[in-house]
Amino acid sequence: MTKFLKLKYLCLVVILLFCVSCLTKKVWNQSYKENFNQFLISQNGNMVVFLGSKYHYIFHDNTKTLERLLKWPNRRNLFINTQETKFNLKSNNIVTGHVTVESFYNNMPERDHEFLRSLGFKKKNKYMAPKIKLMMKGKRYLPRADLGYDIPQFQRPYVIPIYYQGDTIDNIKKIAITPITIAADSTIIIGKIILSPFRGQ
Repeated sequence: MTKFLKLKYLCLVVILLFCVSCLTKKVWNQSYKENFNQFLISQNGNMVVFLGSKYHYIFHDNTKTLERLLKWPNRRNLFINTQETKFNLKSNNIVTGHVTVESFYNNMPERDHEFLRSLGFKKKNKYMAPKIKLMMKGKRYLPRADLGYDIPQFQRPYVIPIYYQGDTIDNIKKIAITPITIAADSTIIIGKIILSPFRGQ
């Protein structure tokens, strides 16, 4: 093979690799942004609902970690790190991913450190605040247009991207209407499961 042909072959390989890379990015990096204005918790703590501006996302939390965090008296010291949080949407409206919850402060009472450590919070080093990555799996629903949810909202929403593969958004199966309703006494429910809103941010 001549030097010219070798160079031509090398250029062709580089071009092909570049095209494959672009195609891969196009397939996996599609997303839309969701503004989450409130979280709801079921009475038994096994279910957490993220109320978004576009959709409702209902997750099962058998570990009850989120419930314990959202009911913790010092929860205002915690926040969701949106840069390290990711949700993936499948064509059947199943949502999987993880939520990274982090503390604002590294310097806190030892009892608070102990509580967070008991849930699995860790620090990369002694100077950094503790955080935890929670694996999530749930389903996306359409909110009901005929029903308003008069519940307190966060002072500012959490903006989290929802990723999907390529043309998944075009081939998505029909989205079910949210099972979240409000009873006559203004109680928020899913079927017969009572939900409570997360108070404060």
